[in-house]
Order: sequence, then C-alpha cells, then structure tokens
Amino acid sequence: MKKLALLPIALLTGCAATNQISDNFYQPSGKLNGAADVTIGMLQDPALKTDKIVVDGGFKCTIDVSVLDRVLQREMLTVFKDVRLIDTNNQCKDCDAFMVYALRPLTHDNVGNYSIVIDADFLGKDKK
Repeated sequence: MKKLALLPIALLTGCAATNQISDNFYQPSGKLNGAADVTIGMLQDPALKTDKIVVDGGFKCTIDVSVLDRVLQREMLTVFKDVRLIDTNNQCKDCDAFMVYALRPLTHDNVGNYSIVIDADFLGKDKK
C-alpha cells in the first residue's frame, strides 16, 4: 500500500459570500505524455467518508465534497486512461486499481486562508 499526499488544493476565495464553490475553480494543466493505460476506481475512504467539509478561517465555509471529487477525478485523468468515481470497490469490476482517499482541511491563518490536503492510497485489484 502506497501513501501519497496529492494536490494541496488552495481554496483562497469563493465561498465567503455564496457558500458555494464551482467545480471549475481548478483545471488540470493537461494530460501527461503517455498517460497510463489503466482504469482507476476512485473512492473516499469509507471510514472517513463525508459529504461536506467545514472550514473556519475567520468565517465558516461549508464545502460540498462532490465538487472536490470531480476536481480530483479530472486531475487523475491527466495520469490514467480512465478514472471512475465509485462508492465501493465492488462497483468497478473492470478497474485495474483503486485510489482510496481522504480529505483534510487545514486553516493557515485567521483571515480566511485555508487548503484541503488529499491523502490517498493506491490499491491493486486484490485491494492490497
């Protein structure tokens, strides 16, 4: 099992007024040459699964995790041929591997700057 901290996503603006973040706030820079011909099933760690993250950096902001799921999926598509958002690893019989991830908010100061760190484990078909 490999641990990997991916994409410290800096969310510096966007939800103070509307409490919503659009899923187009981050766009990958482009596909890598020769992206791996692998299908990845991507799911939140069942023990830490959440629908929303609340951060408090001088104001409270609730972030819809499904937005971050889609952003992470787009980023992983720059590396892998196919990335599927799934709820359990039994939902993807033709996946070559699985990425199980957890989201952690980090507050950097008291004026509303924060980021979300993504911790991920990549597992083989045998789920190890």
